[in-house]
Amino acid sequence: MNLRPLVTFLTLCSLATGCVYVDNDPGPGPGPGGSLPGDVAFTWTLDGMTCSQALDVASVRISIPGESIANGGVFGCSSNGVMGIVLHDFRPGSYSFTIEAWDRYGETLYARNGTFHVNGDVSVHVELQSVRPTVDLTWGLPANADFPHPTCAQAGVQYVSVQINGVAQRAYINGEPVQILVDGQWRDVVPCEWGQTGPGFRVALPSSGQHEIYLAAVSEDGFRYYDYFGYVNGFTDQTVSADYSLLWAVGGRTVQWQLYNGVQAVTCGQAGVSQVWVYFWNTQTGAYEYEPGYGQPWDCSRDDAFVYLPPGHYQVDVFDRPRDVPLGSGSYSSSYQNPEDITVAAGVFPALPLEVPVYRNP
Repeated sequence: MNLRPLVTFLTLCSLATGCVYVDNDPGPGPGPGGSLPGDVAFTWTLDGMTCSQALDVASVRISIPGESIANGGVFGCSSNGVMGIVLHDFRPGSYSFTIEAWDRYGETLYARNGTFHVNGDVSVHVELQSVRPTVDLTWGLPANADFPHPTCAQAGVQYVSVQINGVAQRAYINGEPVQILVDGQWRDVVPCEWGQTGPGFRVALPSSGQHEIYLAAVSEDGFRYYDYFGYVNGFTDQTVSADYSLLWAVGGRTVQWQLYNGVQAVTCGQAGVSQVWVYFWNTQTGAYEYEPGYGQPWDCSRDDAFVYLPPGHYQVDVFDRPRDVPLGSGSYSSSYQNPEDITVAAGVFPALPLEVPVYRNP
């Protein structure tokens, strides 16, 4: 027998996926009792999903005992948006079949067995079922100053890192993994909006039972604003839904600076300072931390800056130049002897700003 994509054939509109096209090529002659040979038009769905929704599916394999199928029965999950294939030139009679949906590693994700009978052309629609416990994940983000139930865009995040038992789950767009570059390494992430629309982001669990789940909502630079750690339960041969409310993973603080020449307060213009650099040194880790982009200078005349920071204790340093440029005579910096410091807690955003005096060096 041979096979062709469904979109190349004449109309057969009774199938759930829409009109399918079948070419009635001449096949073997009639069987006993006048029964007719025919073509078999297979269509499928994946536990109620399309191929574009089940992004972990890379290919589909059809097996029919006693029959040799072109390409070993392995082909793409869909062709031109149609989930199916036509196999040609079957002799009359009854047949059994198995259809499996594989990931890119050849692991079976969905499968279904069945039978069909040929007496002329026949259509077979198959609802493949997951062979592993699967979960449709959705998530919400905490309220911020502007929105009680923010969307991903309103919350300032583009992606969510989804980890099951510490293993990052991979999403695909047009067959390519969704990844971002963080600290020189590519990391698997999921577009945040996928978890805010139904049915959500589907993951296959390693087995039934309870598993650890960690969600981290991050910016395009990988900065984590919200997260959640907990558990997800899977059940054999079932797809369940699980919704999670992420919590703040950072706190925030407004920092104000005032320039001094001796004991006299001066404006940025009077001091000849156009930009300031604000740094947050984590006294526990010994590292400088801030949001991506906040290592850049601020306009001195704005007098304050709001930043998100991971929880911790920080020394706040303000300079009129990057911290790796030596301070010279007439430069401005905050005090090394009596530095200002702050303690940051997740989800806490004090209204009172931290005031940092910045002094002219002799």
